Amino acid sequence: MSSSLQTIETAGFRTSAHQRRLLHLSQGGEAVSQLTAELDFGPDVAPDDAARLLNTHLEAVIDHHEMLRMKVEMAGDLGLVMQIPIGPGERGPLAARFNALPNGRVGIDMSAPPEVLDAESLAIILEQILEIWAGGTLEPQDLQYVDYSEYVVDAPEDPDCKTALADLEDLYAGKRRRVSLALSDG
Repeated sequence: MSSSLQTIETAGFRTSAHQRRLLHLSQGGEAVSQLTAELDFGPDVAPDDAARLLNTHLEAVIDHHEMLRMKVEMAGDLGLVMQIPIGPGERGPLAARFNALPNGRVGIDMSAPPEVLDAESLAIILEQILEIWAGGTLEPQDLQYVDYSEYVVDAPEDPDCKTALADLEDLYAGKRRRVSLALSDG
């Protein structure tokens, strides 16, 4: 099984994570980073099974990234400061909601407080979830997990950091609003 990634641009311009957060707050919303995707698991996988498996893979991705794991644990310790609604009467540091779509695909909405993850990092994490789903393993990387917007602000003038940042921008450019992912046998 392999995954392919297709990015859909929803506007002719981009705003920073901070600008989107301010706009969201000005419209009465909570501060939250969001990613919406549609996943196609084929006719042999029921949406409930897909949701259960994706949640299991999400836990594996969190365990893989030391900084993310620390932020999730910190969110649990700090309570409401770094938590969002994740279900009826429940709050947590990362929400993943799944629903069956009329076209047979599974919709996924991932959200997190900006103190835990930014939207670009959610795209990275979703890609890694699909990597596990497709039978892959998460190999150690030079730059395992970063909060993208913090990294941009704090990136030193070191040439290695500039190269790593350029690689990130090339790899994750355009995944700011809506990402459509499709899985197929291959």
